[in-house]
Amino acid sequence: MMQRAYTAALRKIEILLCQSAETRYEEFTKTFPGFVQRIPQYMLASFLGFTPEFLSMLRAKIK
Repeated sequence: MMQRAYTAALRKIEILLCQSAETRYEEFTKTFPGFVQRIPQYMLASFLGFTPEFLSMLRAKIK
């Protein structure tokens, strides 16, 4: 169980460092489409590594 948690943490760090914010948001919405509507914007932004204001800007740009 510890190995899986460690691997997941490393994967998240890799994604945060190597992918753009737009790519992270797009992949998250494709992978977990139901969460985007249910999770508060500030929590989603924090999980993806940016501010709620930037998330609002991304949503407006993508739509």
